Amino acid sequence: MVVVYNNLNVAPNKPVIEPLALSPDQPEYSFRWDVSNIEGARDAAVEITKPNHSFGNPGGRARDRQNTFFFNPSLGRISGTFSSSIDGLSGPGTYLFRVIAVSPNEDFMGMWSEPETLLVATSSDDLPQLVESETNQQPQKAAEIPSSPQLESSDNGLNVSWDVGEIANASGVSFELARLVGGSVANASEVEEVILSQPLENAIGTFEIDSGLMDQAGRYQARLAAIDSAGNMLSAWSEPSYVSIQNPGESPSPTSSSTVEQPVQQSTSSVPSQQNEEPVPKSPPTGKNMEVSRNNTPLYEENNPSSPEIASLQKGEKLIHVSSDGLWHRVYYPLGSKYGWVLSFNVSQPGE
Repeated sequence: MVVVYNNLNVAPNKPVIEPLALSPDQPEYSFRWDVSNIEGARDAAVEITKPNHSFGNPGGRARDRQNTFFFNPSLGRISGTFSSSIDGLSGPGTYLFRVIAVSPNEDFMGMWSEPETLLVATSSDDLPQLVESETNQQPQKAAEIPSSPQLESSDNGLNVSWDVGEIANASGVSFELARLVGGSVANASEVEEVILSQPLENAIGTFEIDSGLMDQAGRYQARLAAIDSAGNMLSAWSEPSYVSIQNPGESPSPTSSSTVEQPVQQSTSSVPSQQNEEPVPKSPPTGKNMEVSRNNTPLYEENNPSSPEIASLQKGEKLIHVSSDGLWHRVYYPLGSKYGWVLSFNVSQPGE
């Protein structure tokens, strides 16, 4: 017999936070989750926004790397409670917490839950005003979804064009290019590594991606979201467009139905082909071996969950330990030839 899970459009229970507002005088809070309503779930993942940000993909299943302050791919069980304090957050403001069910194969199941809000104030005097303001907010309307980026091969790589001019207050886009696991386009949870993530000016525009960024054969996806002049997200992420790389160094082959038919008449800016400024060593550094213990483990640029995520690691991948700082390990990732930081509870030493 084969067990089939039909949870595609099912969201888990909304998490519970107590209290809903913190200050230096009242710094402790508890976070409770329960995804047991998702058939077949064996674990849960949590995502927390940066202060005063919203999730760009409400009702979706993919991660929101643009607006996330903290992400943990495993809470260890389908329901539970943990306690924390204001010291674990990055400052005053409004944070959104959401959870999603995780399957025995460590894939996301269903959709992200409705988010719960935590308010962090600079003093206890501000708490009543903040709570009243949050309570009186109007229901948030569904986020607009911009058109997918349009792709076209160029002499040096790939031309990307966009138009978010119909979204109110849009002054640019947040653009993301990611490599897919095994060349699959089945769903966003199969993203292996985000190659490029950056804001781009102009509501309507085009730019060129250097082919050096797509240095492995396979399939890549490009998506975007509208942003305002301060870089805040104004929309959900678009549906992705896809490109295939047969032989690294050769012209990519866009496979999206939204391939550009005519060039957009806007100034073109070039994206540098190097993301990681640290030189790749001629040979791996010496250090003890480590192993990733959970799928979708973030490899951060710095030992801070709000720093850029430079890779998404999968269970069983090998790392080389370089140094430690509290709960953080600085590691070298041989497969991607990159240095970064991982949280200690997401890795283990062989034999542990």
